[in-house]
Amino acid sequence: MKKPGDMESLLIASTEELQSLQRRIGSGEDDDPGLRSAIAMCLAAHSALRDSLASTQPGEPTEVILARHRRRWRGRLFQWAVFVPLILIGIVLLGVVIFTLVTSFIWRG
Repeated sequence: MKKPGDMESLLIASTEELQSLQRRIGSGEDDDPGLRSAIAMCLAAHSALRDSLASTQPGEPTEVILARHRRRWRGRLFQWAVFVPLILIGIVLLGVVIFTLVTSFIWRG
C-alpha cells in the first residue's frame, strides 16, 4: 500500500495493507508520527473487531466478514461523498426555479 493521501484509505485498508505500511514507516522510509498513530489505532480496531466477530460468528471466517464490512463502508463513504451533495444541489436548484417562477408571476400581474 502506498502512503495514504487521506484517512479514508486507512479506514478501508485491509490488515495486511496496514501492516505493510507500518513496516515501511518503521523502517525509516517515512517519518510521520500522526500517520504512525493512525495506523496503530486502525490495527487495534481491526484486531478488536476480529476478536468480536470470531466470538459471535464462529462458523464464518473472520476475513470474509471484515471484507464485507470494508465493502459496506466504502459504499457508505461513496454515498455520502457523491449522492448526498448531488441531492442537496438538486433541492437548491428546485427552490431557485420555484422562486423564479413565483417572482415572475408576481411581477407580471
